[in-house]
Amino acid sequence: MVRIMDKNGDEIQLDGSQRVAMWRYAEAFGPSRVPPAFIVEGPLGSGKTFLAAAMAVSYCRSGVGGLQLLLCPTESTLQVLEHTLESLATCDMRILSLDQQSVFSVFHEGDKENNAALQLHAQLQMRLAQTTTDQQRGTICKQLERVYEASLAVSGRLDIMLATPEQVLEQLIDGDRSIVKWQLQREVTRVVIDHGEQVTEASFNALILAFPRAKFVVLGDSQQLLPPSYTPGDLPSELAAAPALQLLKKRGNLPLIRLFSTHRTTRDKSRHVADVFYGRAPFRAADLEDHDYCENYLSLSSVCPGVTRNLVYGQLQDSTSSEDMSNVELGAMEKDVRRLDEAGHDHQSVMVVAFCKSQRDLAKARLPFDYQVLAVEEAQGREANIVILLTISRSQQEEDSLMCPRRVNIAVSRHRDALLIFGTEGLSSMDPWNRLLPPYFDHVCFSSN
Repeated sequence: MVRIMDKNGDEIQLDGSQRVAMWRYAEAFGPSRVPPAFIVEGPLGSGKTFLAAAMAVSYCRSGVGGLQLLLCPTESTLQVLEHTLESLATCDMRILSLDQQSVFSVFHEGDKENNAALQLHAQLQMRLAQTTTDQQRGTICKQLERVYEASLAVSGRLDIMLATPEQVLEQLIDGDRSIVKWQLQREVTRVVIDHGEQVTEASFNALILAFPRAKFVVLGDSQQLLPPSYTPGDLPSELAAAPALQLLKKRGNLPLIRLFSTHRTTRDKSRHVADVFYGRAPFRAADLEDHDYCENYLSLSSVCPGVTRNLVYGQLQDSTSSEDMSNVELGAMEKDVRRLDEAGHDHQSVMVVAFCKSQRDLAKARLPFDYQVLAVEEAQGREANIVILLTISRSQQEEDSLMCPRRVNIAVSRHRDALLIFGTEGLSSMDPWNRLLPPYFDHVCFSSN
């Protein structure tokens, strides 16, 4: 098996399940009995995205050849995969992302062979930012599209392509006669789909029809968010928008590799996720042994004096209106971000996640621009040393979203070191919060004063 190295030249150690997946990925696909696809399922923080990138790098190094597709359902999850791939030793590989903001885009500043197109693209972007009329904006957008298509046409042969399923299918349908489209039609040997629980059955079937000679790998977690268009129990939705991960698992005749270890954080800081959302099933017993909460550096002690755990529930002073509660939460968040910064935890180590998009927008306006302030959907696949979670809602629909187990699962598992949750007194009585907050979190009272 090819060794996986990071960009500093250090070897990355793989666990047993990851090694099995790498071996499966390298198997030749053809008329033999080798399955045309396999599934990798694991809990949050188990290294699924890293495994997707590592499999592609290992396959390139083996010298087999062909084009590999690394696909994610959304731009935010695709960015996480791109950053993971960038952290590995890939300098000798030809990689292209169809996300124009990516470091692997044809418009990346490091692409010396595409300087003319890069300069023209930058000039058009500047003109677009200065344009005020819709007609001029439409004209410039069409020019940008032509520059992009021309750049793709001369991008050269590729080893790895990163994209969403829709971007790949669009290239096949609408793309010019470029080397990219030619390779997509003839040279794709592997298709890796990360966050397969968010890819619809319709998209997955379209990919199978587009790449009938490729081996497929679907990585995901059944406990995470499903496709936005999927409504369980609705017949049209079940027929077209069901998750690809669910579809493959139902077949029962494809290899299923389970990842058991969690790499994002220490065992004591992931017990609440394992117990409440997974029933400990995806985690090895050794990964859930009891730990002394005080043995690690307490990042939240600078914000919450006297706490003994890095999982803290900050109960806010109750108020008669949701607007007042929102202001109390935002004030407490702003104060604690400032305290964390004074304690040495700046924007690079702190991420704010808001359950409600309206609260996210208000929080983003209150904090310096370089802080990550995300909705739950945007936070999927991301992580930070310290996560501050905002739960105040302004409508009944937003309050209902607080009780969605999949959303809660993602929201409370983004941290490596510490998690601070703000909420009302009633939050701890809602399911699944009533199974999370009382047993696993230190409770403190917060105010904006």
